[in-house]
Amino acid sequence: MQTVKYIFVNDTRSKNDDRAMRRRVSDFKRYILVNSHELSHEELVNRLVSLRFRHPNARILGLSEIEGECICASEAMNRLRRELSEWP
Repeated sequence: MQTVKYIFVNDTRSKNDDRAMRRRVSDFKRYILVNSHELSHEELVNRLVSLRFRHPNARILGLSEIEGECICASEAMNRLRRELSEWP
């Protein structure tokens, strides 16, 4: 079983197709992509908690935070990560 290094959340305003989203994260290896547009906030949090339980060392990042090879934290994703940190 391969180790998942990243859990990406499609937090962008546009509902891109899977192929376009995967192209954006193609330089990152071993990731899971979650489309937040298909889930309510509660469902998104539950899904991320479940994924984090299975992959505790994976970094949770939003697609909006990826700018080329740089990662620039966003306030919205920081709020989501803080909310996730409150879960056991």
